[in-house]
Amino acid sequence: ASNGSSMNFTSLESQATAYARLADAMNQVKGQTEKLDNEGLL
Repeated sequence: ASNGSSMNFTSLESQATAYARLADAMNQVKGQTEKLDNEGLL
């Protein structure tokens, strides 16, 4: 049981890391899009 819960925790932790990276990437894309929009290129 302890082995299963530790594996589950690791999975949740890596999922959280993946979501954080995804959110960071989306924020960067959003920032670039707004920058292009401000420069009239979009």
